[in-house]
Amino acid sequence: MRQVLLVVTLCLSFFLFEVNTVEAYVANNGVYYNLIQGGTQEFMEVDEEGNPILIRVEEVPGLSLFSVNNGNYKISGSKFGMWKANYYVTVSNNQFIRAYSPSAVAVTGSFTSTRLSLVSSKKASYTLEWKAGILSSNSYLDATLTDNSINITY
Repeated sequence: MRQVLLVVTLCLSFFLFEVNTVEAYVANNGVYYNLIQGGTQEFMEVDEEGNPILIRVEEVPGLSLFSVNNGNYKISGSKFGMWKANYYVTVSNNQFIRAYSPSAVAVTGSFTSTRLSLVSSKKASYTLEWKAGILSSNSYLDATLTDNSINITY
């Protein structure tokens, strides 16, 4: 009887208390950061090689006078046991106007090359060439700007 009462109480509590949800979603080989919600949004994924990867997008605090979407965002990725990397983008009038301050740290191995580029007003790309012994991997953290989101592919 106690167990039934406990289960009923738990079920009712789910209906009575609102749970905060993140307005972000995952797509094939990418995640979407919701610009309207803003803040920090994290995504735990698995890349095509089966390695876990953590993607994090943070809104950098600042004053945005014209649009909720305008501002600076830090885009981070971490491939567990391999590397951690991040960079910043500036959004203005629904366009990337700058990609800057790339940083990459090899947890094991080393980077043979890293490149951050602003490909267009809608896309920034951070390419990471990593090597440990005989293992090597080319990874990327690309950001594509859409109407109300930043799509991060890896």
